[in-house]
Amino acid sequence: MTILIFIFGIYASVIEYSILGRPLFTRILEAFGQMVLFLALASISFVAAKSVDALQLKRAYNIRKYFLYAAAVFILWDILDAARQVIAG
Repeated sequence: MTILIFIFGIYASVIEYSILGRPLFTRILEAFGQMVLFLALASISFVAAKSVDALQLKRAYNIRKYFLYAAAVFILWDILDAARQVIAG
């Protein structure tokens, strides 16, 4: 599932980049925004799956680590999206 989300993110970025009628810089920033969004979704999906695996394998002590990974992904996604919006103007 995570790989499918990542591949769909690549496809969405290519489609966003190929829209004509806008400046090149804007198309690049929009494609980057799409890729960051789908990369964050794929990462959260992976962390959720690892958390479920930890619960099933009776390794609940790893859940705290996975929660911190998910929080780091959300924070990094927010920072990168805000930077993209600042650069875009």
